Amino acid sequence: MTGVTSPSGFLAKADSDGTFLWSKSMLSAAPSDVVITDLQVDPAGNAYVFGTMEDTVVVDSLVFNRGNYGLMMFLAKYLPNGDLAWVKHSNTIDNPDIGSFLSGHMQIGSEGQLSLNGSFFSVPIFNGYLGWDADTIFHVLDGGQFVARLDADGQLLWWRSMEGGTTQYPHEMGLDQEDNVYLTMQHGNKIQFTDATLDPNDFDGRLILVKYSPQGDRLFTTDIAYGNISSSGDIRNESVTIHTRPNGTTFLSG
Repeated sequence: MTGVTSPSGFLAKADSDGTFLWSKSMLSAAPSDVVITDLQVDPAGNAYVFGTMEDTVVVDSLVFNRGNYGLMMFLAKYLPNGDLAWVKHSNTIDNPDIGSFLSGHMQIGSEGQLSLNGSFFSVPIFNGYLGWDADTIFHVLDGGQFVARLDADGQLLWWRSMEGGTTQYPHEMGLDQEDNVYLTMQHGNKIQFTDATLDPNDFDGRLILVKYSPQGDRLFTTDIAYGNISSSGDIRNESVTIHTRPNGTTFLSG
């Protein structure tokens, strides 16, 4: 890999003897950054790279220019031989220089569909819409998390937001054998979902567990007991780990 002038991303494939077969770069031009937050490989050997980029980034021969402010997510699919199949990315609409996304984690479902999570935020004067690829997703005036499902070609199937009244950093996510999604979020002064706004006073703890169906319906929202930890205390956003078994039993640590 050559031509790296600032923090950039890469994907490499090695065989069982440790011999590298190929490597690919996601190059950024100074002073922009590329941060890879997750990598998943499907049964056919296709690799999916999920990350956050700033300003100008080159993925294969494709050039993406985010602008001078904010952050943009991208999702790249590579074939088993290392060829780039496609790249999808988030965007802001009406005002491209204000509003940001942070990539989080990813899971591959039973039929090759992709579940993604991450966070979004904007400055208070922002009055626009956030989007994914060519799709307009939602109008946002606050910070929070999202969960989304894409098909194997990266086309958006559904998107759900969870505004928490504060900047959110994405936790890990779980997927069961029926492709239900499990994820956690730490709420602030509100809990506003796509389908409803909940009263934070109804929850003893600030960390909540949410389950979504394969169609994007919110099936439950419950708070997580901390034992002797004060319900008013903070949990480090980046420290929450989740593991979901095929039957839906979920383990959490943080």
